Amino acid sequence: MGFDPHRVRRRRHIRHFYAGCGWLVYFAGWARVLPRTPKVEIWSFGLVFLASVILIHASAAAWIGHNKRIASRGKRGLSTRYMSPNFSTDHLDRPLLVDRDARDAAEVTVSVKGPAKLYVAYVGVEEEVAMEVGAD
Repeated sequence: MGFDPHRVRRRRHIRHFYAGCGWLVYFAGWARVLPRTPKVEIWSFGLVFLASVILIHASAAAWIGHNKRIASRGKRGLSTRYMSPNFSTDHLDRPLLVDRDARDAAEVTVSVKGPAKLYVAYVGVEEEVAMEVGAD
């Protein structure tokens, strides 16, 4: 069973539908309570809600800016700048030999030739057997 984008999209729509139903229940509850609530409480709730929304957005923007400044200096917390790994040897210190065609190939055959690990583009079963028979 592989990745199915339609299934993911369906699940997302179902999740959004349930979230929308939850918000409808929430607003329906407020619609029932609001007519019986004094105006002062509605205004005080609105001011507290507005202040909290502004405070949350301002603090999130400040935190993002802070992280961007740290990243622009090349530091991420206590770690150093990311350096791409060196792929000249494998974990067992065998040299890696990568054929030029293997860099763009969809399938790659990995084999060990003496002390080195060899990566070549996959050519198919028939050609592979012919190359092994010709090598004997």
